[in-house]
Amino acid sequence: MPHGRKSAHSEAFKTPDQIASEDSNAAGSPLLNTSPEQESSINPSKPKKDRKIKLWPPNKLGWIIIAVIVILIAAFCIWFFTRSTKPTSKPITAVRLSPQSH
Repeated sequence: MPHGRKSAHSEAFKTPDQIASEDSNAAGSPLLNTSPEQESSINPSKPKKDRKIKLWPPNKLGWIIIAVIVILIAAFCIWFFTRSTKPTSKPITAVRLSPQSH
């Protein structure tokens, strides 16, 4: 390739600085340049809420659910470890061996 000619690839290449300067000079997309007033006009039906869900400390219903779960787990453990797993024993019978004659 001669040095005097430019390829299509080199013409399309732009450095990050060139792209950033073009983006700052451009009008910009409405999704990137929204103000809080514009956001509320985009979704007027959704009030702005703090999306963090409060999980701890639990309320009264939460404590009741936790207590029921703990009681059920404890009851299952007590049942599991105290159930009778002893094998039934058979009566032992004496086995008499007859003397072998040689």
